[in-house]
Amino acid sequence: MDASTVLWTRVGERLTRRDAWSAPKSSLLNKVWGYWRGPVDRHGGVPPKSAMDPAGFTRALPNVWLYERIDDGHLCRLAGEEIRRTYRGNPAGRMMSAVMIHAHYDNVKAHFDAVLDGPAVGGSVGKVYLLGHEKHGVGERLMLPFGDDTGTPRFLLGVTWFELLKEEGASRLNDFKLGDGIVVERWIVPVDRI
Repeated sequence: MDASTVLWTRVGERLTRRDAWSAPKSSLLNKVWGYWRGPVDRHGGVPPKSAMDPAGFTRALPNVWLYERIDDGHLCRLAGEEIRRTYRGNPAGRMMSAVMIHAHYDNVKAHFDAVLDGPAVGGSVGKVYLLGHEKHGVGERLMLPFGDDTGTPRFLLGVTWFELLKEEGASRLNDFKLGDGIVVERWIVPVDRI
């Protein structure tokens, strides 16, 4: 098994730094991952935002989002149709602190910052509450860093797959094998380990 280090555990969530990459379970996330590898290989490390071409992941566009780190926060620049439905509106043009449920904001912000500061690829799996559907579900998320004009990691391209829970215990959540009271497992893998 690959080595990992727990960076923090709080309120049912854990952030772990992994030493090796393992593919997401979702084929949708794997498509975006494969797309991101092209600019990484061409640019050597974190690619510039100018290398981002949505034509490379059109099938995932409804589930895609883009945030830019500004000062001590994150501004949503783009949100696909499924993301807008999940948040009952378009978060684009709004700070994450104004969009995110307050109880989860600190953990999500810390995860975004860990990806950009690494730089690293990030992801998460676990239970989610889908506001637009007013139902619980399970989800998997992938976060990929892009640099600004100076090469500083500043943008996060993300894709989120989710599934509504139809009945208790009948979901892919069991596939994620979360334990120890953890309902969301967050992770990062440094870009130089991929």
